[in-house]
Amino acid sequence: MIIQNVTVLSGDKILINQDLFIKEGKIVKVSKHDPETQDSERIAFGDRRILAIPALVNAHTHTGMAFLRGVADDSSFEEWLFNHILPREDRLTPEDVYWGALFSQMEMARYGIALFNDMYMYPDRVCQAIADFGMKGCVCRGLVDQGGENGRAEENRRAFEKWHGYQNRIRVGFGPHAPYTCSDAYISRIVGIAKEVDTFVHIHIRESKRERELYTIESLARTGLFEVPCYMAHCVHLEEREIALMKGSKAIVLHNPSSNLKLANGVAPLSLFKEAGMPVILGTDSVASNNALDIWREMLLTALVQKGISGDPTVYPAKDAFRMATEYGYRYLGFPGSGSISAGSDADLALISMEDVNYHPFSFEGSDASAKLFSYLVYSAAAKDVLGTMVNGRWVYLRRPERSGGDTFSPEDYPTVDARRVILEINRMSERINTD
Repeated sequence: MIIQNVTVLSGDKILINQDLFIKEGKIVKVSKHDPETQDSERIAFGDRRILAIPALVNAHTHTGMAFLRGVADDSSFEEWLFNHILPREDRLTPEDVYWGALFSQMEMARYGIALFNDMYMYPDRVCQAIADFGMKGCVCRGLVDQGGENGRAEENRRAFEKWHGYQNRIRVGFGPHAPYTCSDAYISRIVGIAKEVDTFVHIHIRESKRERELYTIESLARTGLFEVPCYMAHCVHLEEREIALMKGSKAIVLHNPSSNLKLANGVAPLSLFKEAGMPVILGTDSVASNNALDIWREMLLTALVQKGISGDPTVYPAKDAFRMATEYGYRYLGFPGSGSISAGSDADLALISMEDVNYHPFSFEGSDASAKLFSYLVYSAAAKDVLGTMVNGRWVYLRRPERSGGDTFSPEDYPTVDARRVILEINRMSERINTD
């Protein structure tokens, strides 16, 4: 396959008028455009202003919750979760979760995302949806032992044994939901399993202020939680002394600014994590608390809100926010072959149209073009500008150059699924799940 005559963002470099050669899931060559080069799978945009970037990463979500967008919006966290979300989740079947995960991948692919990190029930069905749609995913079962464990950890282990390493696209870990739904002994048990099979743990930490009264970071440290790759979602209400306990550990912060703001949980202290040397990558949380799987918005909020709360306009510059959503996401979620558009890298990329008014004035050839490009991508770009998303050399979303209709929805833009049927199923199931 050849993608012809696009501008490429490769690291900090802007490469103009390039052809991307892709074979067996890899980028094999990036070279100056040659109009005479032919290929049966050639994608050519002519003289249009198209930018190829590393595809984005959604580091924390719950794809099976696709049915719950808009449920109990503008409610408190406790009201939203315990009175509206959890009762509806009790109605979900494995097939609901499968179709929810398919639909969520449609949304993420539309927004230029190739990899996501998911915690939910029925992990076998989530993995099957990833296998069928074509994205990359880290998957775990949400685990709790309050009110009975009910075989959840064994279900998670079966998913690990079946799917971990599938086509180099799926990694499976273990997901103790949160310290307020899991006992210390249970978390310690899950950590032991993760150590045994050499995988990660994914957990919610201090999402709400109330959690300060429910558990301590000291007790979590004694479970061994920070001795394995530990993906910690939210971390809004961590204090400096608690962060010090994680310094030098394998803990990774999953920052979800839209969700934290919408539920009025607050703003995570990213500067403290940076001072402690703790990696931070970006997630959306679910559509029930966001309400979009849009990492472009999370990049923007990360850069803006951290400036606002610190009073320092230099913190979290655009380049840092972009890397948190691309290069760092792949690295810390265990896909080191992705996150760069260069020979030998996995062909995980997104094509962006830079033709609309929000990308002017800008020249790829200016002396400060590289620095300006990151600013445009974080402060001016939007998910609507994505033309295509490729995962391992395979399009999972593509608005072909010859297609009419602009950026309007077209089922034909999703080559790996029957998009019409997915939308039909998601709406049909939503009526049952959301009928009180």
